[in-house]
Amino acid sequence: MHFSEAALEDLDMLIQIRIDFLRYDGGFMSTDMENTLRTQLAVYIPKHLNRDLFIFTAKDNRRIISTVFLSMTEKIPNTEYPNGITGIVHNVYTYPAYRKAGMATALLQEMVKQARFLDISAVDLIATDEGRPLYEKAGFRAIKNTYMRLSLIAAAPSLLNI
Repeated sequence: MHFSEAALEDLDMLIQIRIDFLRYDGGFMSTDMENTLRTQLAVYIPKHLNRDLFIFTAKDNRRIISTVFLSMTEKIPNTEYPNGITGIVHNVYTYPAYRKAGMATALLQEMVKQARFLDISAVDLIATDEGRPLYEKAGFRAIKNTYMRLSLIAAAPSLLNI
């Protein structure tokens, strides 16, 4: 097993593991949506990698088998992140054949080291029931805020008249 930060030569594998994660997390994905995501990720990842997107990988024989994505963003400062620099964790995913071997734990530890190095005040994520014990073990705690979302792609007609 080899742990490292992703590089541009990993792009195809990074796209694939992102697609596989989204399928695992959300279920069915149409071919059109998959093609759209592949196209968008092929532009997004090179533009952001090791600037404001940090991807931690575990590889087995040069194949990425586990990842943790950290995106860094700046928000208006508040009491939770006084310097305004925050992180969001995405794509904590290990292929099923490799689970329960400590890879996600090791990658989360590397992500936390990088977040501290980058002076990130707080790191957020959305936990599944399955992932919650892993995140709690890494020091994450539930917060009182509840995420809400207005999807502008398919907004309800009644909301369009606001």
